Amino acid sequence: MTGGTGMDLAAYPDRRSLESVIAMRAGIDVGRVVVTAGADDAIDRICREFLAPGAGITLLDPTFPMFERFAGSCGGRVDRVVWMEGDFPIEAVIESGRNAAVVALVTPNNPTGLSIPSDAIRRVREELPDALLVIDLAYAEFATSDPGAELRDLPNTIVIRTLSKAWGLAGLRVGWTESSPAIALKIRESGGPYPVASVSLDIASKTLLDPSTEAAMWNRVERIRSNRDRMIDWLDRRGIERLPSEGNFVLMNPANARWIADALASAGIAVRTFRESVVDGWIRITIPVDSMDLDRVLDVMDTALRPEAIIFDLDGVIADVSRSYRVAIRTTAEAFGAVVEAGAIESIKAEGDANDDWVLTRLLIERSGIGVDPDAVTEEFQRRYLGEGDRPGLRDRESMLIDSTFLPRLRARMPIGLVTGRPRAEVIWFLDRYELTDRFDAVVAREDAPLKPSPLGIRSAMKAMGVGRAWFVGDTVDDVAAAKTAGLIPIGVSGDDAGDSILFGAGAARVVRPGPAMQRFIEGVTP
Repeated sequence: MTGGTGMDLAAYPDRRSLESVIAMRAGIDVGRVVVTAGADDAIDRICREFLAPGAGITLLDPTFPMFERFAGSCGGRVDRVVWMEGDFPIEAVIESGRNAAVVALVTPNNPTGLSIPSDAIRRVREELPDALLVIDLAYAEFATSDPGAELRDLPNTIVIRTLSKAWGLAGLRVGWTESSPAIALKIRESGGPYPVASVSLDIASKTLLDPSTEAAMWNRVERIRSNRDRMIDWLDRRGIERLPSEGNFVLMNPANARWIADALASAGIAVRTFRESVVDGWIRITIPVDSMDLDRVLDVMDTALRPEAIIFDLDGVIADVSRSYRVAIRTTAEAFGAVVEAGAIESIKAEGDANDDWVLTRLLIERSGIGVDPDAVTEEFQRRYLGEGDRPGLRDRESMLIDSTFLPRLRARMPIGLVTGRPRAEVIWFLDRYELTDRFDAVVAREDAPLKPSPLGIRSAMKAMGVGRAWFVGDTVDDVAAAKTAGLIPIGVSGDDAGDSILFGAGAARVVRPGPAMQRFIEGVTP
């Protein structure tokens, strides 16, 4: 059976061919190479084979966490040597290593990006002849120099390599070790006999044998290095603490690190945050290959750190409409014979494209199996909401969710806008009632642009204010969708955990409770 691959997929994988390719490229005997399922598998095998229960492993702090995880699973004792800045702490590593069975060094180190000088590694080897020295070179291609060739010949030493980073083939799960034949035999026997699938082995062999593929890899590395320099320059110009890096990532320590990570996540940009050890509060961000992707990362970070404006939805954010619009929706639907169950309104809003309360009301009625004239629904809704004659409307029940001084304080920092699906007359009524008419630099109402989730209303407000970077604060999935499409950072407002989940699922960077909690968050993270 070939499965369309040209390989016999009924046969077990044979990694010997790839090991021969790796050995040929390195100019070493094939008996010194062991192919593993990524670097993780190599670390797991090393710990199980060379780290007895209670035996020590010396690690840098911070470093790649899989060393500690696999050491712990073997019952090993982890001794840490802190290295966050300055020269490599060679004396401390040697002192720790005197009581260790294994000393593991990652260079460039993950997550700091700091490189260990080769002469320092050789001295560690000389001072600690009985300890197994493990050197993880996962990111070596991105560094100024690759020490693999000189380090793999050191006695009692294992070098770990991978196709995941510079080669950009993490999905293959192909790594390998280079060591002495005796150590290689132990590594080979410490794990399963077929760690890597045939397809991955075949692709890896073809990749390493193809000069054009290697040239493409080095081109990729150079582009990442160039973008790394751009990232570092960007951070330095904004006064954001960071470490020098020779990896394909940068470790930085911005104020409000969690907010930066959340804002990036809302834009689909994953970063690693830390809440432990000496890197508590730091962020590691992988450098994109494409310069346009880096532009996008920097733009999101700029928007998170230095918004030029904040734009608000009205209902559920500034105005409490729980006793007005929500009641108008329910009672209007019931007036046409619909049965409105608890949570039905929230359920429809969670589906999206439900920013028009007149349409939403009609949907409730039609889902009850009742045909209805849309104009009749709107008329009944407005009669209840606005009132008629001497009968007050439901809108008289509306109140402010924010305190009267919040918007003036915020506007002293930057322009603020309002984008709402309310008709303009109803917007003006509410703003006048609470003396908010002059608080906004731009107001976009129902008549001015298509309703959210269309981004056009938000873009119109930004154009009117003359800004390019902004946050949008809203309480529905349509608000979040419109903000994301417009390139803004969306902040959700929700009154309960269920609403939090819905807004986070839609892509909100942060979800806060209405009123004081929202005010504290915005004033706490804006410049």
